Amino acid sequence: MTPQIIRVQSENNDFQYVDTLRRNRAKRHRAREFVVEGVRAINGALAAEWEIAAFLYDPTRRLSDWALDILTDSTARAHLEMAPR
Repeated sequence: MTPQIIRVQSENNDFQYVDTLRRNRAKRHRAREFVVEGVRAINGALAAEWEIAAFLYDPTRRLSDWALDILTDSTARAHLEMAPR
């Protein structure tokens, strides 16, 4: 299955959902989802074979070979492209 590419903007629902997961513990618990950030944590999640709902990244920056490999091999439902502000 190929992940859906979604362009995230600060005013859309995808941004608001990710932002809520990052900042609100009760909503993370209710949704049974959370945000994993950083190379070590992402590698750990993949090694534990966690189900990944989406990867979020900045499409305007050159991604490392590690990140490109992760996205290429991804079984996530979506890849969220979000440029920084």
